[in-house]
Amino acid sequence: MKLSLGTAQFGLAYGVSNTTGQPSEAETALIIARARQHGIRTIDTARAYGDAEKRLGEIGIEGFDIVTKIGGVEGPHLTDEVRSSLSSLRIASLYGLLLHRPFELLASQGADLRDAMVQLRTAGVVKKIGMSVYDPSELDAVIPFFRPDIVQLPHNILDRRMERSGWLQKLKDMEVEIHVRSVFLQGLLIMPSSARPTRFARWQPLWQHYENWLRRVGVSPVEACLGFALANPLVDRVIVGLVNTTQMEELLAVNPLKESPPEILASDDQSLVNPSLWNN
Repeated sequence: MKLSLGTAQFGLAYGVSNTTGQPSEAETALIIARARQHGIRTIDTARAYGDAEKRLGEIGIEGFDIVTKIGGVEGPHLTDEVRSSLSSLRIASLYGLLLHRPFELLASQGADLRDAMVQLRTAGVVKKIGMSVYDPSELDAVIPFFRPDIVQLPHNILDRRMERSGWLQKLKDMEVEIHVRSVFLQGLLIMPSSARPTRFARWQPLWQHYENWLRRVGVSPVEACLGFALANPLVDRVIVGLVNTTQMEELLAVNPLKESPPEILASDDQSLVNPSLWNN
């Protein structure tokens, strides 16, 4: 099962298309139960996702591979932060520990941070270590100094920078586990055109190409976006966020996409493909 359950929505009102906010505790528990029932085995979370770790721990996540992300922590304090996550999650160890800000490895205390991560892996507190990246330039800079077990990266129909730069293949050749996120671009790619925020109107020609292609191949936006990621043989996990079990059933029904989206849909425009720049 390639699907990994993203949990930003569990702790925050996350995503440009999220109009309902956080799911209730009962709905969150039902989502976890359905994920377990359908064979989803990986859960992706982070210290920065509000109370997501705490909610997961209260529900109970035995049997899942848990990946969490930490940022802004110096090497000597990393173990304490990880122990705090484990306490919140109510588990004994993590499947994956990822750095939210990989450039921290290149700062003056970067070697201490790297060594602390390796020590946690050696001690069995975490099985795999790695980083979450936003741009190929981060991999260019960090990989010579840090060999990750897991890299989490954005990849979707519009944002194919990691593939076009060659990094998807290079990571696979290094036997790095590849987890992709942002397959719906925070929901932007599955919103009706009438609901799309006006700040995205300047890319109208691109939206027109996208909608024309969807009509031609006869798939929904959800089927296209998730199917695109599932079809990539280089991808090990596809992280999906959701706020109710109805969305889960819809995602579980998606098959790998048979036809690749046209190259005209791929964009290198950071102000479109990088959500952290949307409000600039």
